[in-house]
Amino acid sequence: MRRHMTHLLLTFSLFMMLAPRVFAQGAVCLSSADMPAALARIYKEHPLATALTPQNLLIDIYVSAKGTWTMTITQPGGPACIIASGHDFSLMHRDGLVPATPT
Repeated sequence: MRRHMTHLLLTFSLFMMLAPRVFAQGAVCLSSADMPAALARIYKEHPLATALTPQNLLIDIYVSAKGTWTMTITQPGGPACIIASGHDFSLMHRDGLVPATPT
């Protein structure tokens, strides 16, 4: 469990360090209202999870039944920008937010 939380915290820390660069380097961005529809139409991906960072950045994860995934980040009042995507998405557990037993 601690190992999983450590990986999660390290991942979010990395995104927080990279977020300003993503916005500055011309990432693929759409309005926050248009991004979900575009990902659904193009990749058949739908929202799975959302998180708010201490800097008030909204992180969303979209996944498809085929296992593709996209992660977006949205600044307050700003567009949603794709910061990562891939394939072979899988959940470590299905018991809710925190598993009943360590994974």
